Amino acid sequence: MSNMNAPSTPEFDFAKDDLPTDILGRARAIARRIAESRTPPHVSINDVRDLMGRSEASRLNLDRSADSVFAGPEWVWTGQTIESTTMCGIVRVWRLNQ
Repeated sequence: MSNMNAPSTPEFDFAKDDLPTDILGRARAIARRIAESRTPPHVSINDVRDLMGRSEASRLNLDRSADSVFAGPEWVWTGQTIESTTMCGIVRVWRLNQ
């Protein structure tokens, strides 16, 4: 797996893309797009927060909502963790369940 402490985060034009209107739905869509853009496909809540923007990510409180973003059969925890970029602690690294 690539160095997940400094992954490249793709650029997306969210203004033109069709994203869900609710914050959690947008976070899930962004997570999927990030994971799909990497080989192997992986993502953490750090990546999602970076692309969502500070104000929107704070409203969802992404650090505490990470389990909600990655809930469901679409995601599998890789068994790896990395440091959170916004709080003391660690966050999980997820991959698409393919």
